[in-house]
Amino acid sequence: MKKIIAFALIICVIASAVPQEKVEYVYPEEVNPINGFTRGVVNAFTFWLEVPRNLILDVNKYPFFGLLTGSLKGLYFSGARACLSVADVFMLGATGPSAYNPDIFPEYVWESRWNPYAMTNLPPEYAIIKEEADVREADDENMDEPY
Repeated sequence: MKKIIAFALIICVIASAVPQEKVEYVYPEEVNPINGFTRGVVNAFTFWLEVPRNLILDVNKYPFFGLLTGSLKGLYFSGARACLSVADVFMLGATGPSAYNPDIFPEYVWESRWNPYAMTNLPPEYAIIKEEADVREADDENMDEPY
């Protein structure tokens, strides 16, 4: 039994003698209290704009059910924006990027997608495909006879 305890002790001493690697934490962006506080104040006054924005997007996507889905999504996003704005103001802007995401849930409602037909936030591959399609369309318009 003494040999097992001595062996375990030696392993612990050796393991603690090995220096650990330095862990470097990567944060998405620095905490800017002035930006966070102003974001909270602005979102406290503009959170309700999520309802018409989502109505516009969903009615164009689903003409009949878009009223229901757009209203529900708008209420959800406006509630999230209102809660985050209260947190930003209450914490005096020290919340950092919080739950905001530039693609899905930007910091301000006017940075979100409003035009249902706009091709925004697409990966570069889609931009190349769109350019090729535009070139083909232009070639088709310039042709005298179709195939």
